[in-house]
Amino acid sequence: MDWTAGWAVQRTWPDRTPDVFGFGRRGAVARRRLHRDRRYWGTGPLHPTGYALVATSWFDVQLHPQPCASAACSARVEVTW
Repeated sequence: MDWTAGWAVQRTWPDRTPDVFGFGRRGAVARRRLHRDRRYWGTGPLHPTGYALVATSWFDVQLHPQPCASAACSARVEVTW
């Protein structure tokens, strides 16, 4: 992979720290990963407070600090359930 454009999932935790994962070249791939992650975390006592699909590159996902302290680290795209 490289600077190829695609989509990734941004997950926001209760302390407002986001993390980015699940890069896919097609939006449908990232959307499936978002829904799978939401089902996984939704049953536990600690779960993300929000999800978004973000337009990004594979390389940017790899370089994204985990956890990220920036509230504006990615341009968000609203997700319809």
